[in-house]
Amino acid sequence: MGVRRRAAGSRGGRSGPPETRSRGAGRGVTTTAPAPRHGQIRVEGEPPPPGGSANTVLRLYGEIDSATTPALREHLFAALRPGLRLLVIDLSGITFCDVAGLAVLVGTRHRAERLGMELRLVGPRPQMRGTLRVTGLERVLTIHPTLARALADGPGETGCHPTPTHPRPR
Repeated sequence: MGVRRRAAGSRGGRSGPPETRSRGAGRGVTTTAPAPRHGQIRVEGEPPPPGGSANTVLRLYGEIDSATTPALREHLFAALRPGLRLLVIDLSGITFCDVAGLAVLVGTRHRAERLGMELRLVGPRPQMRGTLRVTGLERVLTIHPTLARALADGPGETGCHPTPTHPRPR
């Protein structure tokens, strides 16, 4: 799932061949997918099988911006299926996120809550962690430093943030 945004070199000038990653290891199925190029995003993970686990983990790679958010929103909303109690989104592979991306994360959280589900974010990189802090979204979204921690905490245990929240000076 990748969406091209604009010509290469318009922000940063990353170049070189895309990497490949294995998916499905341990389940008897291995596929490879190219790493996202500049202006693209890739989502890995599957929704739980019917009657299976009530948890789903989605791993995001690439950039979240106004060009990639429509496809990302569609994928995240599709993951919110009946029987799901917890959706964990691993952000450790995200290299850029603008306000459109933040809006998708907040919208996914609102939709999950309306459906009686919980959304947890995992492992944002320092730049994104700072953006979440500055915008106040670290107090709105449940953020965990690691996937293990997000999955270990029981339902409803929110407020685990990778950085402490301090009151703003006046």
